[in-house]
Amino acid sequence: MKKHASSLKAKKRLVVSVESVRPTQAVQERAVHLAAAAQRAKEAHFLDKYRITLPG
Repeated sequence: MKKHASSLKAKKRLVVSVESVRPTQAVQERAVHLAAAAQRAKEAHFLDKYRITLPG
């Protein structure tokens, strides 16, 4: 297997957009958990950037 140096330097991004769901308490709690997991991944240098959006 051949490794490509350019793929190692690629930006790692996570974009989550929830558009067609009512912003219930359960949905908001899941979004908070997802944001916390994304922040931990960024701190561990697995992600360079993340964005999570909910309706409303």
